[in-house]
Amino acid sequence: MTSKDFKRFSCAMAALEENFDYQCSSAKVQLYFSELSDFSIEEVELGVRKILKEAVYPKFPTIGAIRQAILGSAEEQAILAWQKVFKAVKIVGQYRSVQFDDPVIHSVIELMGGWENICIMEEKELQWRQKEFISLYKVLQGRNVKHPKYLFGISELQNIQRGYREAIEQPIKWPPIRTKELENSKGGRNAIVGR
Repeated sequence: MTSKDFKRFSCAMAALEENFDYQCSSAKVQLYFSELSDFSIEEVELGVRKILKEAVYPKFPTIGAIRQAILGSAEEQAILAWQKVFKAVKIVGQYRSVQFDDPVIHSVIELMGGWENICIMEEKELQWRQKEFISLYKVLQGRNVKHPKYLFGISELQNIQRGYREAIEQPIKWPPIRTKELENSKGGRNAIVGR
C-alpha cells in the first residue's frame, strides 16, 4: 500500500471497528497501516472481509490476525508455493536460472536437491515431492534464515564452470508480473489454482 491507499484502508478499519464494537485511536490506525503496507490495498480489503465473515470471537483483530487472513494458513501458503514451483518447472525448465517472489522456495528447493533435480522429477515422484516440499516449506517459513537469492539453472552453472561469465543471463523472475496482477484481480494470494 502507499499513502494514496490510506482512505480505503481507513474504511476497512472502520468496518472492523463497527463489527467488533471497538474504537481505534488514530495512532492505532497508523500503526496497522504501517505494518500492513507490504500488501496491496486489495489484499488488505480481502483479508478484512475474510475476518468479518469468519471471526467467531468478539475481540478486535491484531495485525498478525489480519496478516494471516491475507496470507492464509501455513498449509495454504505452502500449497500456493508448490503450485508456483510446478508451473515454473513446466515453463522455465532446468536450463534457465529462476528467482521466485518468495525466497523460502529457494531454500526448500536447495534442500530437495536443487532446481535441476526438481525439474527432472518423474510423474510417479510428483505426489511425494509435493509432500516433501510442503513439509519443508512449513518448517522454513517465518524462520530467520538467509535464503538463496535465486536458483541456478544448468546453463548458468556450465557458463560459470567454463569461465563464460559474460554469457550468464539474468534469472527469470517467477511468477511473471502479469501473473501476479492476474492473481490479485482473481481473488488474491488465496486463489489456489489446480494442476
